[in-house]
Amino acid sequence: MKNQTYTLICSALLSGSVITSAHSASADQVTNAQKITDKHSYNQQLHYVKTDVFADFKRHNTALLVIDAQQGYIPNSPDYWANIYYPDMPRPPENNYYQTDQQIDNIVALTKAAANKNLSTHITYEGYPEDHSPYIEKVAQELPANTKRYFKSYFNSTTEQDVKAGMQKLREQGIHQIIVAGAETDVCVMQTVLGLRKMGFDVYLASDAVFSSELYTRPTFKRLQQAGVKLAKTDQLIAAINGDDKLTLSPRYNIKPRYNLFQPDRQQMATLHFNQDEVSISKAEHDNKSAVDYRMRQSSEYTSYVMAPAMGVATFHISGNNKPYSVNLVQPDNLQNVRNIKQAITGMQAEGKTQAIISGVVSKSELIGATIKLIESGIVPVIMEDNLMGKQIDPINYLDTVYSLGAIPATYKSLGYEITKAIYYLDLSQAEIDAHYDMYNNTNQIIMELLPRVRQF
Repeated sequence: MKNQTYTLICSALLSGSVITSAHSASADQVTNAQKITDKHSYNQQLHYVKTDVFADFKRHNTALLVIDAQQGYIPNSPDYWANIYYPDMPRPPENNYYQTDQQIDNIVALTKAAANKNLSTHITYEGYPEDHSPYIEKVAQELPANTKRYFKSYFNSTTEQDVKAGMQKLREQGIHQIIVAGAETDVCVMQTVLGLRKMGFDVYLASDAVFSSELYTRPTFKRLQQAGVKLAKTDQLIAAINGDDKLTLSPRYNIKPRYNLFQPDRQQMATLHFNQDEVSISKAEHDNKSAVDYRMRQSSEYTSYVMAPAMGVATFHISGNNKPYSVNLVQPDNLQNVRNIKQAITGMQAEGKTQAIISGVVSKSELIGATIKLIESGIVPVIMEDNLMGKQIDPINYLDTVYSLGAIPATYKSLGYEITKAIYYLDLSQAEIDAHYDMYNNTNQIIMELLPRVRQF
């Protein structure tokens, strides 16, 4: 358990970061972006989101994958790795994990239902055969004897050769649908599900049978719906496993699908900090401003200590009034101050960057306009929701508009784990590893799993 916990700590140390997609925008997305500038046109484009879909879950076409349902990942458990190794680190009192027990019970119920219908069952462990946290006992008790077990060091399970081969074998057997549950919602579950989509699977995520230390799961669910994943509650999935031919989707969001799946590349990234001056931040709107402000400070430290110097990430502060970057935030040495998004795009193109991470204080028109211009320039915008506040109104009221344009929903933690990719610093250079240690030795950074929640859902 100690070694596995160290594994988890290593991955957590790497998680304080942000990124975007390596794919350029499609012609259709650019066309949609141009149309969206007309408010009336956008109102007419609100598309129909399916409430129900046809379901046909049989042993010859459907499998179950449970990802990392391990004891060491349960936030409210004494075995949680952070509770063992960081017992004195402050716990935000607002981080209430009252739903976790029910989410685990739902994993148990789903596993039992799949076993009763002889669906092919597969599970992953984060770690190695000799070094891993045990599976949650009541989940393990319901696993059939022929369960296929995989150990992984990459968060996206499908990047592991044996997992990819096992999933490809399912495809060859005619199994094209996979039901997914497990942990963590915004890290290994999200990344693996996107990997399965890339492999061509129809993926059904049990939205109430996944859990995480990050309570704000809405950006992750939107990201997955955007990628064509079907989100449904456990009882609906079990009913479909037992023969119902209709599946009600939940949650569901009024956002358009995005056909180019998001693939981060830290070498292609730039961070765009909108209006992060003291006055704008003090006047900004958000229903949990203190939590966003805290996460914004953590993010600025990560950008300054790791992303800019060690990863070569370009950084821009966009201020129409040319106000200076807040003295309450750590300023990257390579920060470029520009007046508008056009100047930022010119700077990004000069440095060969194709991925833009957006944070700061924005108005609705500012965010939509920036998204349009970035997409038109072949740059994919990623909206770091938990580092974003609004002018006059909380951005939550208009984020779906930019997601329908093709921007990527994200949080600080989810993007951080996409950058780092694996436990034990496996995907980082020595310079990047050293930069992480330098940051933790010289700042008040806390592990990402203990950040104060932005919203409960």
